[in-house]
Amino acid sequence: MKIIEKKCPNCGAKLEFNLEDKETKCKYCNSEFIIENNNENSKKINMDDIDLKFAKRVTKLHFLFVGIVTLLIIGTFIFIMFMIFTSFKSFNKSSNFFDKEHAETKKDEQSLKDITSEMDEKFSNKAVKELDKWKGYTTTYERVGEPEKVGFYYLKNSVSVKLIYVYKQEFSNGVENKTIYAAVSFVGISVDSIGATPFVDTNKIDLNENEYVYGYENIEDLYDSVINSTKSFNFNALATDGLYIEK
Repeated sequence: MKIIEKKCPNCGAKLEFNLEDKETKCKYCNSEFIIENNNENSKKINMDDIDLKFAKRVTKLHFLFVGIVTLLIIGTFIFIMFMIFTSFKSFNKSSNFFDKEHAETKKDEQSLKDITSEMDEKFSNKAVKELDKWKGYTTTYERVGEPEKVGFYYLKNSVSVKLIYVYKQEFSNGVENKTIYAAVSFVGISVDSIGATPFVDTNKIDLNENEYVYGYENIEDLYDSVINSTKSFNFNALATDGLYIEK
């Protein structure tokens, strides 16, 4: 049994093994080696005839390490590209959302024109008839002429629409005149299904200590009370010319 001595290729420590051994291990760094005898005549063997395959194993581990790192880099790149694509898609979706909102507003404005041209007379007549029943209490003040239409508000949310007609009526006691604004509402789930029954706002305005009518002294007060009160229901409001509306 011939003892071979070589230096450990990994740490340089003394490495001893038998010629008949197939493998050996460094007792200092625990590196393992495969022993190869390159000389068929073992009697003439010398140090150069002994190969330790540690270097080849390191090479394999090196390629394995490089492969893992490469996969990690590629995976990271793919992940980053995916996140960029997702962010772009979300932004594009957000842009489409605003485009949709813009389109809905345009659609509402067209609906307002359609109502003005096709349905205004129908609802306006009903509103006037309702105002005829709605006189409040007055003995010295009298109406001057007929109610005059100022315009109407068109309100829409996700479940319903409203038409709110605004009229003004002059009242006089022979000494002074007062202009009172009235709101008459029609409600439905769409323009085509708006109900035939009008609803008159009953805000009380005192003409003097003993007399009153229902309505508002100016359009801004009417807007604040009738239109602003719908904000909690997420109504989008449009108005015909001549009516006050917040921008």
